[in-house]
Amino acid sequence: MQIKVTLNEGFIADVEYEVSCDEVCDLRIKCPVTGMDLTDLIAYSSAAWDQAWNAAERHMLSMPNPQVMRDMRSMTYDTPFAR
Repeated sequence: MQIKVTLNEGFIADVEYEVSCDEVCDLRIKCPVTGMDLTDLIAYSSAAWDQAWNAAERHMLSMPNPQVMRDMRSMTYDTPFAR
């Protein structure tokens, strides 16, 4: 997944991440203008890294969980709650 975030004081970046077992993994930070990978330039556990990680986690948690949606549909397919 990819999101656009503002890190530190106005640095805009694209953050790409993967989700595994309902957790963010494989975080990549890229320049939105050039597409250059900046992940290696940002120190792990720095404020910018933490901001990017937190933004990815918030984005992941805001997305609907497909497994939960499938379970809900299977339980409510013949009820007024079916979508």
